Amino acid sequence: MKVDSLPAAAPTAMRWERVDIEERLLGTLRVARRTVRTLLPDTGDPALLSEKVISETALLLVAAANAAQRCCRPTAAELIGEIAAELAPHARSEALRTRIRLWPTHAGELGVAHVCLTRLGLPDPNFDAVFTAAMDSTVARMAERLPWKEIELAWLGSIGGPPRPPATGAARRTRVGTGLDAMLATRMEVYGFTHALIYLTGFGALRPTLPRPRSAVLADATAALARSLDDDDFDVAAETLLSWPYLRSPWTGAGAFGLRVLTEVEDQVGYLPGLGLVADRFAGLSAADRTRRVVGAAYHTTYVMGLLMAATLLPGAGGPPRSWAGPGARPRGGIAAELLALMPDRTPTPHWRSTMDRVSTEDRDSMADLLAAIALRRALYAHDIGLFQRILRVCCSYDLVDCAAVRQGADLLERLRAEGGHGGSVIGRFGPGA
Repeated sequence: MKVDSLPAAAPTAMRWERVDIEERLLGTLRVARRTVRTLLPDTGDPALLSEKVISETALLLVAAANAAQRCCRPTAAELIGEIAAELAPHARSEALRTRIRLWPTHAGELGVAHVCLTRLGLPDPNFDAVFTAAMDSTVARMAERLPWKEIELAWLGSIGGPPRPPATGAARRTRVGTGLDAMLATRMEVYGFTHALIYLTGFGALRPTLPRPRSAVLADATAALARSLDDDDFDVAAETLLSWPYLRSPWTGAGAFGLRVLTEVEDQVGYLPGLGLVADRFAGLSAADRTRRVVGAAYHTTYVMGLLMAATLLPGAGGPPRSWAGPGARPRGGIAAELLALMPDRTPTPHWRSTMDRVSTEDRDSMADLLAAIALRRALYAHDIGLFQRILRVCCSYDLVDCAAVRQGADLLERLRAEGGHGGSVIGRFGPGA
């Protein structure tokens, strides 16, 4: 299904020359310009949705500006400057000044766009005085925040002035520090993981000391990617894929495959759609209302795809290799075919499955950890403990024991055995998280 109210954000083929990455990034910036002009009319009183659009657009511009320094065409820098100038009146409106004065506990979130625009060379001393006074007030830190939000505020301080360190141990308390349930993590838990990593790395500009080994963080990213791809949740899938370039890690088979899935969807639709974007929702609307609704529903996921393209242009990062099964990959010939054969069907069929049909056997086997996580999660949804055990046996027979889903799956079986052999009924009662 194609909804045609956004400009196309992608080229017509998946190739990993620099020019194609840059064209995808330019496409996202054109969507951002359309978004500002469509969703931010100059009313002087932005609604909460408008504030979200303002801050997310500004964050995209900062990330794109980092990549534009390595972009071989000046168009990116020109677009960033144009969008920033159009965004500034909305980001520093009188309504936002008033909200910042009244609610210093939310000043950091409300001032995101102002801080980003200052970083981009568009300062506003008057607005900055209001923002700084709110951030320095006695009540500014009285809000209770999730650990990743503490990391976000510290990052904002680092790009807008003197660094504001997060609370002691904040990184360890994020999902990057605690780890993820490879099969039953909720969408919000995965969201917390991706955002903690985004702000710990400063959108890829920083090389932080991680609270756990990088290999463990990437194992969690693979499991989160499996969940997102199998749910056609392209928003969270794209955020998860940022893990590889932000950590300057070579692309694994799982990461490279996930990126191929998203680029294929983007090429087919013209942009990366969010969950629940269905054309029928907009039937009967006027052209102007239809455009506004579609842009509002699709801009965020399109922005995340732009962040991903910008990340691949950062120093030390890059697009995936053409062949994913490199010389360092462990030989597991045949494991993918066995896992795919055991995997319960899902309706509707997620997009990744058709992409898999066009992948070589060797490359399929290089993403065994991704397929194992999908297969085990589906077995839990099917409440089939016998199938769950068979999938684990296949993984162990191919020595796939360093996979987070396999390790946690074995632990799950031990817990279910402690229930006196009633594992199936336990799964049936409680099922996987939403």
